[in-house]
Amino acid sequence: MATGKTKDDKKKAADKKAKPSSSTKAGAKSTAKPAAKDKKAPPPAKAAPKAASLSKNDPIKQAKALIGPLRGMGGGLTSLAPSLAGSSGKLPPRLQALIDRQEIGDLFTTWCRASDRLDESLLRSVYHHDGSEDHGPGVFQGPSAGFISWWIGVLGGLKSSWHMLGPTRFDLRGDVTMTETPFLAQYRLEKATGKEDLIIGGRFLDRCERRPGGASGVWKIAHRKMVNDWVRTSPTSDIFYLQNPDALWQTRGRTDLSYNMDSFPTGQGSRTFSLFGRRYDSKSLKF
Repeated sequence: MATGKTKDDKKKAADKKAKPSSSTKAGAKSTAKPAAKDKKAPPPAKAAPKAASLSKNDPIKQAKALIGPLRGMGGGLTSLAPSLAGSSGKLPPRLQALIDRQEIGDLFTTWCRASDRLDESLLRSVYHHDGSEDHGPGVFQGPSAGFISWWIGVLGGLKSSWHMLGPTRFDLRGDVTMTETPFLAQYRLEKATGKEDLIIGGRFLDRCERRPGGASGVWKIAHRKMVNDWVRTSPTSDIFYLQNPDALWQTRGRTDLSYNMDSFPTGQGSRTFSLFGRRYDSKSLKF
């Protein structure tokens, strides 16, 4: 019996050595789990696309991207608009507002040039065909077509006119915009009693409308009111003009230098003016 027990004991001891203990199994499991987690962990390279998408929303980088196309572009934002429109063909609201302000402002400066140069066709280009004008019941109230003929006749009876605009206040309402633009106007009057300068400070109140035309519609004046804020008339003389007849002076119509800027010298520098062969000093301008 004693000998049998000894054999059983030896057999049990051998079995224990062959089979791993429960603590060893637990250790093996705990070692295997972290290894599995390492395999599932995303590689660091996956974080790169996230950073790239953020750069697309960087306003500074977007602004820098716009600077290049804007340089050397005569039409400014208006010329750039088609390339900035999305798949829907519409621009971001704030960018559209900037373009609208530029196009409407161009109407007003064109109005001034057309008036001072007596350019009737250019003046007609800033009004809608059914537009209207109001300068007061005793001055002029009526359709813009009638106003243009009347206005060219009024200015044609004067020696000269000059208009300057102040900053425009815009009230953008989609395809309709209300504006208020301060102006300063000078009119040269030649009366039997002598020459006078009539100077008026006032405001143009305009309703401008964008109507179908071109790729994105056309802004023009639908109604204008001319409000006078102050006026001054004073006798004057042309002493400076008489003393400096060779200075560059304005003219009416297309003989004015603003219609001939394509003929200005380019790339010649001082060599262009050296051809005239005249030397100037501080006394060439007389006061």
